[in-house]
Amino acid sequence: MKPIQRPTPEENEAINKAIASDPDTFDPANGFDHLVRVDPKKLSRPKQSEHQSQIAS
Repeated sequence: MKPIQRPTPEENEAINKAIASDPDTFDPANGFDHLVRVDPKKLSRPKQSEHQSQIAS
């Protein structure tokens, strides 16, 4: 197995700049207030229709 090759300081700086400029980057230190709360009851499957008919085989 090859040893892990760590980025150079210049590469690491470029990586960190790219991460900082990405609008989708999430930093948990900023808090979670911007996230939408989801009702777990709404994540379930839709209720089954009451109108069922048996299919003859």
